[in-house]
Amino acid sequence: MDSDTDTDLDTWLDATTVLLESIHKNDCQPHSIPIVPEELGKWSKKEYEPKVVSIGHRFKGRKELLPMEEIKFRCMMHLLNRTASIFQNEILKDCMRVILTLDAAVRTSYGEQIDLDSYSLATIVLHGACFLLELFISQSVEWNSKLQLEYHTLPPSPAAQLGNIELILSDLTLLENQIPFFLLHNVFAVVFPHLVLRDNSFSGKIYLSITQDLALSLFGYSRDSSSISIPDPIDASHILQLVHSFILNPQSHHGSCVIDIEVNVNKQIEPKFCATRLLAAAGVTIVKTEDNSIIPKFSSRNGVLEVPPLHITQTMEATWRNFIAWELHTTRWKKSVGRDLFTVRALLYNDLICCASDVQLLKNKGIIVDELGMSNHHLMDLLRSITNGVDRALVDSTYWNMIHALNTYNATNCVIGFPIIVWHYLSRFSEWLYGLNKFLRRGYNFAAALITLLTAIQTCYTILSYHYPKNNYFFFIQFMLFK
Repeated sequence: MDSDTDTDLDTWLDATTVLLESIHKNDCQPHSIPIVPEELGKWSKKEYEPKVVSIGHRFKGRKELLPMEEIKFRCMMHLLNRTASIFQNEILKDCMRVILTLDAAVRTSYGEQIDLDSYSLATIVLHGACFLLELFISQSVEWNSKLQLEYHTLPPSPAAQLGNIELILSDLTLLENQIPFFLLHNVFAVVFPHLVLRDNSFSGKIYLSITQDLALSLFGYSRDSSSISIPDPIDASHILQLVHSFILNPQSHHGSCVIDIEVNVNKQIEPKFCATRLLAAAGVTIVKTEDNSIIPKFSSRNGVLEVPPLHITQTMEATWRNFIAWELHTTRWKKSVGRDLFTVRALLYNDLICCASDVQLLKNKGIIVDELGMSNHHLMDLLRSITNGVDRALVDSTYWNMIHALNTYNATNCVIGFPIIVWHYLSRFSEWLYGLNKFLRRGYNFAAALITLLTAIQTCYTILSYHYPKNNYFFFIQFMLFK
């Protein structure tokens, strides 16, 4: 019994030591792959769930995702075939050993109770890691050539065609559909140990940087590392955070918004404007940001509001919702400041739109680029729904400073602005009709409304029949019509 206890303690100590070392090196970030909060998920749960491919354990076995499982195995075969080794089984064993060693770190990354034994969990994440690495490599001309055998008998890798499928790229950036990034570069180092000299003290950092560069390349991003021999890895615990950090990193020192006046608002403010009212009533000029900047800017000197463009694509909603979920998670758990740019932009689009005419105005300015041909009403519903469940109290104060500046700015010409405002409010009548139509089309609302209307008519008829006998009814109608 004592021998068994000592063995268990040694196993526990080894796992804990690896976990603490991973946290110390910032490889493992506890609770970095959370479940989407209910206040966000209840509005559009499907936008947080994969449509084509699952990577981790959470969506394993779903019927709609099963066709990709065979493709994932084929990608795994191609990845091992790139090694030119006759001992591929040994490579697989080494990969499993490494992942089993990191079992505690993997479970800590998810921050939830995982009802799988170590081997089952390791098998799932190993398949996911091999699939991702083959996908990364196959989409890189340089690395696909470098790690390609001159003679091989396998058919072309299926991963070569997957990188162009928008739904797959979207699935890989879903918050709940992640595996810890440290698994990727550890497996990469085991499968291709010859890429870096074993005695190189920076080997782990180099493998991490290579893996991150390959991942970013898949999503169309490139990190220029020509000026340094060992590029600094981005602090990212999974693919979603990697892409999010890369987008924000060059501009993170600017904060969430830019304004040119000194204001200090430490609480959320109710916006008093929409795009049309800003233009007509306040005299604000709304333009698209220059140089593809993603940061909203407002200048009180000339009254120019620069708004980043938004491209409406098939996967835009899922991408934005998961970026926002990640930003709110990091704000709650890490108290990060100035890293909520997607949340701020979503709130700004929402606050600029009160009716379909505002959507058309932003389209005319090139701020909303609709690639799906949606109606203005549907775009309005989409942009408003993305911010549902967002706790505005967690948003960085720079956004509320800009809202305050916009609320207090006034440099309008009443002669020019008055007819625009009148037309804007008249156009809102169509919003009432649209809302009524949407209400009647929902569920059994039309039938209920029709029954209610008929019941009201029947009630009125009964009352009239009671108070006015049948022989006098005709004369009553004549009296009411011609009195």
